[in-house]
Amino acid sequence: MEQKTSPELIIILAAKHRDKQSIKKLLQYCGPEKYEAYDKPLAAMSNEEAVQIVFKWIGCNNING
Repeated sequence: MEQKTSPELIIILAAKHRDKQSIKKLLQYCGPEKYEAYDKPLAAMSNEEAVQIVFKWIGCNNING
């Protein structure tokens, strides 16, 4: 994915949610490590776990790093 601003990335996630599309693969491939522990839906994770994954993805794909 090409680098985008944070608002653009949030719009992407919101659109996928609105269209009932999975964001698991989108979030899964961010950064050097793999998400072995990422084997359950975001809704089944604690708020802290889910927010950490989303923020990390935004940081990896943000134009400003």
